[in-house]
Amino acid sequence: MNSTGSINFGNWIRKRVVFYMGTGALCFLSAGTALQLVELKWVGVPLSVLGFLLSMFTVFLVYLFWQFSKGGYQQKMWQQTLEHCQPKPGDCVLDIGTGNGAIAIQLAILYPKITVHAIDLWAPDWEYSQASCELNATLSGVRDRTHFTQASASKLPYSNSKFDWVVSHFVFHEVGDIDDKKLLIAEALRVLKPGGRFVFHDMFLSNRHYGSEKNLENYLNALDIEAFDLTNTLNGINAPILLRQKKVFGCCATLTGEK
Repeated sequence: MNSTGSINFGNWIRKRVVFYMGTGALCFLSAGTALQLVELKWVGVPLSVLGFLLSMFTVFLVYLFWQFSKGGYQQKMWQQTLEHCQPKPGDCVLDIGTGNGAIAIQLAILYPKITVHAIDLWAPDWEYSQASCELNATLSGVRDRTHFTQASASKLPYSNSKFDWVVSHFVFHEVGDIDDKKLLIAEALRVLKPGGRFVFHDMFLSNRHYGSEKNLENYLNALDIEAFDLTNTLNGINAPILLRQKKVFGCCATLTGEK
């Protein structure tokens, strides 16, 4: 929980991952150098090479952390999702995989006559928590209209056809208790009312997670939805080349539509 009393939506790059990677790089470089000084080059050189590679990856993570910091590309990605979600007064919205509550809280601020429910597993390896969500909502003045529940995106704790809107931002590919990520789309749509709308932002162009784009479209066509549109994320942001890689934004797309 954020103890400073300020809104903190977090960063997609976990600080402890950067710390562990940097510490590992320093250890391997130091050990490799020491072993070479005592003429054990057959051990020292490989350790130094590994340390160098870890150092380069650490620098890349620091670069990503900087790019995703407040006002950066993390906010621009959120904005793409928010622009597609336009609930009416009285609507009830579900945010799947809320993290520290960024999407849920920003929706509640933008639309003061809606109610937002949000779920997350809040796994210990991520730097998010339900307490942080509730604090952020309180500091934003929307605590009375935002409800946070611990749950998995693979088994939503809600009845069929409960919500007017369902949104999810860059979450489905991270869900570890289900292999076929397409099934998460069906589960999200289960709790959406007929005529309700959805906005999902994820790595939909990744063959590893969703198969080919054609297979994904065939799957969506078989679902009980009226219409859908799949838009490449990079069409909407002018990202630098390092952020356009497949492991970052290169496979991201926004899936919008109506049930």
